[in-house]
Amino acid sequence: MDDYVQLAIDGLQQVRDQLVNQLDRLDAALAALGPGKKASRPPQARKPCCTKDDVITIVAGLLRDNGQLTHDELEGLAKGKIKDERQMSLSGFAMRFKEALADWRFREVGENIFALATCSGISDEQEL
Repeated sequence: MDDYVQLAIDGLQQVRDQLVNQLDRLDAALAALGPGKKASRPPQARKPCCTKDDVITIVAGLLRDNGQLTHDELEGLAKGKIKDERQMSLSGFAMRFKEALADWRFREVGENIFALATCSGISDEQEL
């Protein structure tokens, strides 16, 4: 019986030694990666979303430069300016665009045709 127990103890010690060696190799591999280094890629920076004021400013500029524009033309040009020139996300743009067109500075002059609203006492050269 003592031989059987000694044989079991020797077998367990061998397994323990193998596990310790594997653990040492894993520790060395982790140390080689360096502290705080991660294998995954860093998160990408998110673009800021446009605000209602951003859209109002862009729409006013487009209407000032072009006179009257259809809803679709205005929306396409505004999206382009938000995305390309201002480097902003288009997330929430549809709602902001709808809010912007409802602003007092703009009016619908025909079916889906928009222009700058004119107010008495404000000349065309003054900004709204």
